[in-house]
Amino acid sequence: MPKTGKEMVKAIESKTGVSRPWRQILSELDPEFMDIQTQSYSYVFEKRKSLPLKFKEIIELCLDTVTGCEAGFRIHVRRAFKNGAKVEEILEAMEVTQPSTGIT
Repeated sequence: MPKTGKEMVKAIESKTGVSRPWRQILSELDPEFMDIQTQSYSYVFEKRKSLPLKFKEIIELCLDTVTGCEAGFRIHVRRAFKNGAKVEEILEAMEVTQPSTGIT
């Protein structure tokens, strides 16, 4: 695992494909937390195999949809397609999450 905050952020962003300013701040102020978060991401997305990767990406893109994170949404849509998701699966998942959030 990288030792400096800068190295840690670079490693996380190379895995996720997303740059977030809060990562830099947390990696400098609480590198142990960022290390744990990185390990958690790797465990869920790379080691756990119960859910197909396309479904993990669909879950992520739905979370980004309801939180308004357009950049994350775009990244996870691309990854979902790359991992075999169909347009209908993504659309249905997004439709399922909308009523529970109160978004109209």
